[in-house]
Amino acid sequence: GGRARGGGSTTSLAAEWRAHSAAWEACARAPDCDPWNTTEAHLLIDRTRASIPDPDLINGAPPPGVAGVSAGSPGRPWSEEPTHKMLEYVGRQPVETGVSTMYAVWYNSRRVMERTPIHVHPETQFTCILNGTLMFIAEGMETKNYTTGQCYVMPGMTKMVSVNVGDAPYVDVDIFRVSAGSVPWIVVEPSALWMQTTQFGQKDEGVSPRHGQLASIYVDIHV
Repeated sequence: GGRARGGGSTTSLAAEWRAHSAAWEACARAPDCDPWNTTEAHLLIDRTRASIPDPDLINGAPPPGVAGVSAGSPGRPWSEEPTHKMLEYVGRQPVETGVSTMYAVWYNSRRVMERTPIHVHPETQFTCILNGTLMFIAEGMETKNYTTGQCYVMPGMTKMVSVNVGDAPYVDVDIFRVSAGSVPWIVVEPSALWMQTTQFGQKDEGVSPRHGQLASIYVDIHV
C-alpha cells in the first residue's frame, strides 16, 4: 500500500479496519456495550482520509466529469418503484462463527458525465452495469470502459471513480460485502466529503440487533 501522509500506510489502515471489525463484534456480544453508537468508525474514516495522498487526483490527474449524487434506481424494470434504499441485505447481527457481515445490494444512477466522488472501499467490492457505459478509473490500474451486462471488481483501499461516459443515465448495481463495523465506502475528494452518506444507507434499516441472534435477510424491494 501507499505511504500515509500522517505516517503508516494504506496497508496498515486496512489492518486497522479488520481489527475494528473484531472489536465491533466483541462489543456487540457484550450486554453493556452498544456497537451502533461508538465513534471508532468515524475516527477510522478520518484517519483513512488522512492517509490518502493527493485525494483530488487519481494517477496524478483530476478525473473527468463532475462528482454527483446517485439517483438510486429509476424504477422499472430494475425495481418496482424508484428507490435510494438497499435492495436487500443480511443484517450485521453477531453470528456464532467468524465476524458478522452485511451482504447488501444498492442501485446507482447518474447523468451523462457525472461520476462518483473520488473514494476508497475499506474492503474489495463488486459492481455490475445494468444499463449504460461507465469509465472505471482507479489508482495504479488501467482505465477501462464497462457497458451493459459487464461487471468489475473494485480493489480495497484504492482511490477510484466511475464516470458515466454513455449517452444516457446509467444504472448499475453494487453487490457489497461489508464486515461488521466497516462502511461501504469512504469519500476522500475534498470538495465532496459531504457525499459520504448520500449513496449508501449505512445502517441496517428495519433490523434491531439482538445479542446472539443469527443474521437474517431483510428484503426492501422485490424485482
